[in-house]
Amino acid sequence: LRLIRTLATPGAIPILHPAIMREISFWLLSGENGNEVCKLALPDSHTRRVAEAIYLLRGNFTYAVRVEKLAAAARMSPS
Repeated sequence: LRLIRTLATPGAIPILHPAIMREISFWLLSGENGNEVCKLALPDSHTRRVAEAIYLLRGNFTYAVRVEKLAAAARMSPS
């Protein structure tokens, strides 16, 4: 909410944005799901690979997406 409120004062954005983003990151990583959030940032984690496949689905939800393409996005086998 504080981050959105900075839009009303554009001059404050360059000063407050880094601190607010750092605080949001802290709360995300130190919360009960922080471990899972951290895995999203690791390039070769299973969670990150599945997230990439989900991203592909979201970007192409109006089209048929082949399992092979999803598997490639997640760096997994089609099976």
